[in-house]
Amino acid sequence: MQVLLLVTFMAWAGSNQDLAFSLPDMVVIARALVVVLVLAGGLYLMPWGRRLFGQLIGSVREAAGELMVLARDPMKVLQLFGGAAFSKVVTIMAFNTAVHALGVDGIGFATLAVAYMTANTVASVAPTPGGVGAIEAALVAVLTGLGVDPPTALSIVLVFRLVTYWMTVPVCWFFLGLVRRSGIV
Repeated sequence: MQVLLLVTFMAWAGSNQDLAFSLPDMVVIARALVVVLVLAGGLYLMPWGRRLFGQLIGSVREAAGELMVLARDPMKVLQLFGGAAFSKVVTIMAFNTAVHALGVDGIGFATLAVAYMTANTVASVAPTPGGVGAIEAALVAVLTGLGVDPPTALSIVLVFRLVTYWMTVPVCWFFLGLVRRSGIV
């Protein structure tokens, strides 16, 4: 869903001329693909690389089996992907609201969505729970890249994360205790 929504918002932002982007030349894509394949082949030549590929293939097979079970129930597929899309769009709407609440105008919804999705994708590589620190830095970076002054960008990100991340922790903690006491979990 991350990739699908990112592509959708990029197309929307590009059609509104809010965001100028173009796809790279096919020669560049082909060269990058060849480099990745050569590196993967070199990795496979090493004994530890073959073990790594074996583990990766085993994990992919296991995930494919789980997806096949899921695919037999279309309602579960709709719930999975629909829930993921709905959650992401609501989070983007909250980010958009935080940006406009702090007086930044002139940046369209689609552009802010691309900025959020890009920052979220980049920050997802950080090994911190909930992306704490990485998502904040990435969001400040994309906002300043869109022309928002750094103090305002930091304020926007802190308000956004306070509302969408930190304020939900006590509520979730309360309900986790409730479902544990009732024996659901």
